[in-house]
Amino acid sequence: MFSNGKFRNTAVLLVLILILAMFFVATTMAATSISLESPSDNTVTMNNEPDFRFTVTSSVSTVSCTLWLQAIPSGTPTSYGTNGSVVSGFSTAIRASSPIPNGQYQWWINCSDGTNAIISQKLSITINVIRGDQSFTASFDGSTRYYWLDMPDNFDKDTSTPLVLFLHGYGGDRYSYSQKYPVLRQVFQNHTWIVAAVDCRDNDWYIEPTRRDITDILNNLTATYHIDSSHVHVMGNSMGGGGALKYAMFNNEVIASLVDINGISNFTQFYIETTTYKASLAQAYGGTPSQVPGVYANESALGNEYRFRHTPVMILHGSADTTVNVSQSRSLNQSLSALGYAVKYVEVPGASHDAQILISGREMEIFNWFNDHPLWGSTHLLVSVQRNQVAYSKGESVSLAVTVFNQLNPSLDSTLTLTVTGPEGYSFYDFQPISVAANSLGEYSFTWSAPNTAGAYIVEIGLAPSLLTAYDAKWLDLT
Repeated sequence: MFSNGKFRNTAVLLVLILILAMFFVATTMAATSISLESPSDNTVTMNNEPDFRFTVTSSVSTVSCTLWLQAIPSGTPTSYGTNGSVVSGFSTAIRASSPIPNGQYQWWINCSDGTNAIISQKLSITINVIRGDQSFTASFDGSTRYYWLDMPDNFDKDTSTPLVLFLHGYGGDRYSYSQKYPVLRQVFQNHTWIVAAVDCRDNDWYIEPTRRDITDILNNLTATYHIDSSHVHVMGNSMGGGGALKYAMFNNEVIASLVDINGISNFTQFYIETTTYKASLAQAYGGTPSQVPGVYANESALGNEYRFRHTPVMILHGSADTTVNVSQSRSLNQSLSALGYAVKYVEVPGASHDAQILISGREMEIFNWFNDHPLWGSTHLLVSVQRNQVAYSKGESVSLAVTVFNQLNPSLDSTLTLTVTGPEGYSFYDFQPISVAANSLGEYSFTWSAPNTAGAYIVEIGLAPSLLTAYDAKWLDLT
């Protein structure tokens, strides 16, 4: 049993120990603070993987810090990255580890020194990857024009992203895409594709002024974002279906594939058959087919089939269409098929001139058509040296193996080129014809007789005519 004095002394000691412990914890916690620097409160940004910058002040030299975000008003707190060695007193950034979906969030930093943890204040940030009207200056006449841009929620500005150009029908506008095709939009969103919906100039049937606008939009997007040049596609309905055919005809070096929905392939025939659009066509084309037959012929896909040799075409049309007769699409399908070109024809029994009906249920089919048909010319080369070694002897015969990967349809019939350059102005050139089926590999080889001059030589492999993706090179040392 403790005497009263001993009990009192022990109790006092325990109280002192408790006070000291609380003081130690309070002092340690007070010695650590987090100052949030950027993004500032209420920031709105289209960057969905921003840097979150802060400074930690701590009595411990390094701490571990985690970035947290919570959707407003009632989302689940989610960690977007950790830095385990944040140095006290130095400004530090944690970049979001994955794209942040569009929305408004609170963000904060949680740091720990292994014993104690502290949470910063919370700031607000809004992620708004662009979805809506965009402007550009038209190269045709210098006017300010607009298009509607649909960016995916998880858009990554550093990743090469495919693009679809959507062309509306007669009487529509750039909002037709966003208003009428929610499922198609979601499919492109889910696969992180960009869609740009174009305004046709005063229903000019996508003749030269509007085609220039489309090119301006494409150039604008390419300059702003990392657009995948092998996956630029065009689609449209009715007047826009014919417009998609036209734009691909005149820009087949850029457009990978297209989808034509109840469009016009023969404008002379369409002028003869329509009662509604004669005046509009004559105004756009500068006369009737009998007055300017060359214009109507030049604007029609039928009669210009050769321009689709490397541009796969998907066609949708309703059998009961009374606005654009289904014969327009049947004839184009037959003509392209007869030439062996890539074409897919879908005729919907009983369907009228209604793009929503034709697209409904076929959204993934449309996406797969685009996804499966990258731009003609996306061919990749890989050169390797048989008997791979650090250096080769002067005067020996060196075998160079080349693998050609042709991603596209139809088959690649081209010329493979070899160029070797080296010291004292040395240059060697060789070539051979190649043929590689669609979506397959071809293997070829060159034999190079190395000169008698030691030094570094560069071996370059390409195609003639040259293609940007079809190139590879190696350095070889001769001793």
